[in-house]
Amino acid sequence: MCTCSGVKASTHHRARAPLCSTQQLTHLHQAHVTPDVPDVYRQWLRRQHAAYISALLGLITGRGLSAGVQTAATAAVMEAVRSEAGVGVFANDLYARLLAAVATAEGVTPEVGGGVCSQGFGRA
Repeated sequence: MCTCSGVKASTHHRARAPLCSTQQLTHLHQAHVTPDVPDVYRQWLRRQHAAYISALLGLITGRGLSAGVQTAATAAVMEAVRSEAGVGVFANDLYARLLAAVATAEGVTPEVGGGVCSQGFGRA
């Protein structure tokens, strides 16, 4: 629908003197019909990654979860810490989130706390 001058597209296209130029109509059409697919995918992927990390942190800090579940979730987060920022780059922000979660949660097992410290401090 053409939004130029508040005239509906059906009225606009029947008029002899167009209220919008062809360039404006083409721009409006492309802006509404053709999304930037790579950008949409990147945004979706960021949301999925953030949800994945949040779910893992929830498993690490959840009450009543076994040490095995917490340890597996910790290993997955530590893998992201080692690879998220690029090859050979330690993701400090993610590691800080992990440390804060482990330090403040009541349900974290001693195995997880010790593992996070021994794995991360050697690489930080």
